[in-house]
Amino acid sequence: MSIAIVKKPEEALAAAARAAADAEPITPRGLPAPLPEGETILWQGQPAWRTLARRAMRLRGMSLYFGLLAAWAFGEAIAAGQGVPAALLSATWLLALGAAAIGLLSLYAWLSARSTFFTITNERLILSFGVALPMSVNVPFKLVENVAFKRWPNGTGDIAIAIESERRLSYVLFWPYVRPWRFSKVEPMLRAVPQAERVAAILAERLTATHGENAAAQAAAERRQDAVEGGREGARLRPATA
Repeated sequence: MSIAIVKKPEEALAAAARAAADAEPITPRGLPAPLPEGETILWQGQPAWRTLARRAMRLRGMSLYFGLLAAWAFGEAIAAGQGVPAALLSATWLLALGAAAIGLLSLYAWLSARSTFFTITNERLILSFGVALPMSVNVPFKLVENVAFKRWPNGTGDIAIAIESERRLSYVLFWPYVRPWRFSKVEPMLRAVPQAERVAAILAERLTATHGENAAAQAAAERRQDAVEGGREGARLRPATA
């Protein structure tokens, strides 16, 4: 004969709460570690790989480049009297080489988009990316100097982040999630972001709140400092009494 021990509902809930508290924190998808207590995710997304391939890998320009090379090779072969079959063969080789290059870059864009996560919390911006060597970059809102936004016709967009940092960022390390041609002061960029206007609005709201709080705190500190200095000045100028 077996005896079953049935816990009261209150005891079961308390036990479940203790078990949840003792359990290890869960790391959200796309983040290197669990978020601290009080920090919440406002938005998280991944790049649109087709836009990433077209804009970051410059596939349209590359297609045009190999197309012009093939046309030039065809014309040169015809001018040299090699005949149409030989000219077509020369052009076909160049087109095949271009197709292979475009295919490899498209594959890389797809892999990069799958392994990349952009996360906006109430405290910071987190970029997690890297196909072979994953890495994460934390950007607290208080270090953000400026934000540049560009929207593309398909609804995606790019959001470049200018950071106040003493360390020089690596352009190569951040590519393709970096603002083009900014080598002296590298700016990380959320590239090919879906629903870009909504994401930009969320980021702008948090930056406004953060910098507003910082400005208010700085102004309060300056007022306190002025009050202290004014009191000291008044003490020095107060006339002596008998």
